[in-house]
Amino acid sequence: MTDFIALLNKKLKPATGCTEPVAIALAGAVAGHNNCGREIRQVTVRASGNIIKNAMAVMLPGAGESGMDLAAVLGVLKRADHHK
Repeated sequence: MTDFIALLNKKLKPATGCTEPVAIALAGAVAGHNNCGREIRQVTVRASGNIIKNAMAVMLPGAGESGMDLAAVLGVLKRADHHK
């Protein structure tokens, strides 16, 4: 057990900032990847109240705006761009 805890302490770093938009963008990127390059016409984000509360107010780096929908769409678009 001590070795396991030592490994966790070595590999894990504390999160600095709000990780919810990143999780949403990652979900969008996975959806974009699984869409196999087909046109995406709609993105729906379903999340818990805590995710929604935290993600709605956080500014997205480089976007100058906040929001779950924007995070999801940016993830989808980035992944779609990767297919080109």
